[in-house]
Amino acid sequence: MCGFKFISIEEVASKLIHEKRFAISWCINNDITIHTIGNKKVVDEFEFKCAFEKPRIDDLKRKYGEHWEEVYRLENSEDVVGFIKMEPMLGLGKNKVLSNFNANDLFKKLRLSGFTNS
Repeated sequence: MCGFKFISIEEVASKLIHEKRFAISWCINNDITIHTIGNKKVVDEFEFKCAFEKPRIDDLKRKYGEHWEEVYRLENSEDVVGFIKMEPMLGLGKNKVLSNFNANDLFKKLRLSGFTNS
């Protein structure tokens, strides 16, 4: 079939852990074309996979910056050892303070700006 692979709306619903009606709505909201072949509603598998994995990819980009693609490949192949070996390059596995956040300073600023009653 021209190299395209389709999955049924029922399969989409299963992957989304939802009912068929939600899957149709999700596809429409994610600009995925729903085709009717015979009496079955189907979507292009690659198009679905791109939309389905985009939130995860965006998260990996945020967390790992330029290394996101390698982490994505390791994650998809379930290569835990490869990921652990990559941790030093990613700056993971260290007890580091990510910010100089001070809750007392925040509360003081909120009180001065009138955001709290105390």
